[in-house]
Parts: sequence; structure tokens; C-alpha cells
Amino acid sequence: MTETLVQAAGQVLDPTVLVVIAVAALYGTFFGSIPGLSARMAVALVVPLTYFLDPLPALATVVKLSACAISAGDIPRALVRIPGTRISQLKTISQIAGMKVVSQTANLRSVNHVRAPSDV
Repeated sequence: MTETLVQAAGQVLDPTVLVVIAVAALYGTFFGSIPGLSARMAVALVVPLTYFLDPLPALATVVKLSACAISAGDIPRALVRIPGTRISQLKTISQIAGMKVVSQTANLRSVNHVRAPSDV
């Protein structure tokens, strides 16, 4: 049992896999933070590239890219009140409707709050 866990940890902590995960996180964050571009589009564009990767880095790429793109959809909502995803539309409407006008500093704090779960 422990041998299997050690072997799995060794495969996941391989430098190649970690670099692929970091690149996928950056790509997902960039793609998700642009209003109108969704996580589905990002995955559709990256899937052909994963055919040339080993199975573990390919799966890690798609999972990390999806997680970062979905959570990055709230970045334009927090900064300029333009919803990046469908779920952000409801948050934007309630924010514009007069719930609370926040300063730019508070918006930047909310961006950090939005980004934190996908970095884990």
C-alpha cells in the first residue's frame, strides 16, 4: 500500500508533470479571465496538444486548465463588472444593483480570493 502511494507521488511530482501543470494553470487563468472565452473553449484548444503527451501529464493539463479557467471567470467581474461566465452574471447583477459599491483595492482583494482555490 505505501509502496503504491510512494510510486504515485513520484509520478505526480515528476518535474515534467509539474511544468506542464504550471503552464496549464497560466493558460487557464489567461483564457478564463477574458470575457466571452470559456473553460470549454480552452479545453477544446488544448486537447489536440495532449495527444503528444504521456497520459498523466495530459490528464493533469486538462484538469488544471479547467479548474483555473472556471475560477478565472470571476476576475473580470471583480475588476470591471463584466461577467466572464454565466454564473458570474448573477453576481454582477447583484453587485450593480446597489448591494455595495467597492473600491479598486477591495476588487483586487476579491480577485485574490477568487484565485486562491484554483492554485491549490
